[in-house]
Amino acid sequence: MLKRRAIQLHSFDILCLVIACNTAHILIEELQSVSKIPFISMINEVAKQVNRDRINKVGLMATPSTIKYALYQKALKIKGVNTIIPKRKEQALLEKIIRNVLRGKIAEQDRQKLVSVSDSLKQRGAQAIILGCTELPLIFPEKYVLPVYNSVEILAMALLQKYYKQNTI
Repeated sequence: MLKRRAIQLHSFDILCLVIACNTAHILIEELQSVSKIPFISMINEVAKQVNRDRINKVGLMATPSTIKYALYQKALKIKGVNTIIPKRKEQALLEKIIRNVLRGKIAEQDRQKLVSVSDSLKQRGAQAIILGCTELPLIFPEKYVLPVYNSVEILAMALLQKYYKQNTI
């Protein structure tokens, strides 16, 4: 279905396409292979920003699938950045919290659990944290002791930059 939609979009004057879901980036290469319109990868944009900020080790908070398929780990490795992933129990906890947010259940105890996972990544050497799931910024505290990379915000900024670069003479 997504391939058909990407092809259907060829009839419009579109600058680029995006996928606003980190986990769905599992499909980005396959979708790009059928689309004449370039995709901007949320994953690659986050990796570029982490690299620009000269972060050497970053903690990744994401869905188990995003971690399993190493979407961020591969993109960050290309940039020379090491990725620290949550332990298995922490990954299961993240998945539960993400599902709660999807159901509209945002609880303070889940926010505290996210901080606990972030603290664990920090103790293992993370210099920053990537919120590699679009639901996590909805519940993660606005202030944290380490820099936090919100994948949705970074994608939005990349789109704005591309748009304005294209539309300025």
